[in-house]
This record gives sequence, C-alpha cells and structure tokens, in this order.
Amino acid sequence: MTCVCVCVCVCVCVCVYVSRRYDEEDEALLMQADADVLEERKRLADDWKEYAERRHEYVELLEGFKRKMYGDRCVQDTHTHTRARAHTSRHA
Repeated sequence: MTCVCVCVCVCVCVCVYVSRRYDEEDEALLMQADADVLEERKRLADDWKEYAERRHEYVELLEGFKRKMYGDRCVQDTHTHTRARAHTSRHA
C-alpha cells in the first residue's frame, strides 16, 4: 500500500510540474502572439496614414491642375474629387 501511495504522489507531482511548465509556455506564446498582432496593427495604421497623406497631396495637385486647365468650370463634388463641368442652366 505504501508503494502505491508513493507512486501516485510522485506521478501527481510530475503531472503538476509538467502542466505548470506547459501553462507558462502557453502564456509566453500568447503574449508573443499579442505583441505580434499589436505590431502588425501599428504597421498597418502607419501605412494607412502615409497613404492618406500621399493621397491628400495628390488630390491637391490634381485640383490645382484642373483649376488651371478648366478655371471656374471646375466644380467640387460631394466626394472631395473635382469634376470639370460646363455651366449650363441645369447645373447653375
């Protein structure tokens, strides 16, 4: 009976140790995955900000070109793009 009790006690201790070690490894992996997700999110946000700035510069250049080419016929539409339209009675 003593032999069985010692065997069970050792087995439980080993299982608890192995389980704790795996829990720690899992936690480390989850923390790394969280860090990777945050890094990717920051990279995407920075890329989007850079794109938005470049697009804004492009739209300003395009609007300046259209104003130069079409003068007062250049009308701002609702999507912040410009369209050159001839002034007619229905557009006035």
